[in-house]
Amino acid sequence: MQQIPLIRRDTTYVRDKLNRQNLDFLEDWQTEAINAAIWTDTDPATNPNSIVVGSGLRFHRMHLVANETGRSRSVIRYLVTPNLNDLGNHIPVRFNLEWTMRLTDPTNLDPATCFFGLTEGVADDRTSQDIVGFGLDEDVGGVMTLTTITDRGGSEEENDGFGEVLTDWNKLRISIGSLNIKFYLNDYEISMHGDTADLPDQVCYLNFYGDSEGGAGPTYCDRSWIRTWYEDEV
Repeated sequence: MQQIPLIRRDTTYVRDKLNRQNLDFLEDWQTEAINAAIWTDTDPATNPNSIVVGSGLRFHRMHLVANETGRSRSVIRYLVTPNLNDLGNHIPVRFNLEWTMRLTDPTNLDPATCFFGLTEGVADDRTSQDIVGFGLDEDVGGVMTLTTITDRGGSEEENDGFGEVLTDWNKLRISIGSLNIKFYLNDYEISMHGDTADLPDQVCYLNFYGDSEGGAGPTYCDRSWIRTWYEDEV
């Protein structure tokens, strides 16, 4: 694991030459064990969370069998304040959270509670208030799909229908700026939540929560690189 403060300052990017991207945090799982100074993990009852080497990379694995839960949560919190960023006395910035994820058997997971993103509370899940992130939804054919979620005090916005394959590695990004939150799948913007009533103003943990359904088979919730950064919004 590496913590790399304020590197790549004043770097020019082809897609957005006006923004200065400052890499604030990078987790690449290069240690043999999960770093307790950075992550607070709650292991499933049968198999503890672990670092796995495969497919040419290291990644964090949450191994769930039937009717189990597991969690991986950051120790520190991040500002999630889209409604405050636009005030005249503040410099507008975007906060970005990006990670890669694979779910080996998503149909074994419970879409009512699974959640991957930012939460105000340490034990929050999909049912909680004041959250920003990705959840799961089961379509009429029984296929599990991603859904984007923002919730502020119980006022919620949700979108889905992005055509992803959850059993593949997917890059997910949440970008929180002035008065909107954007969601990306494999570098493509797939959803923008702009109703300020649904956008939380909190300090939030990175929170990845898995919950398997009773009678279901095993499921791996795998996460590779995770990074966060702030960038100027101009």
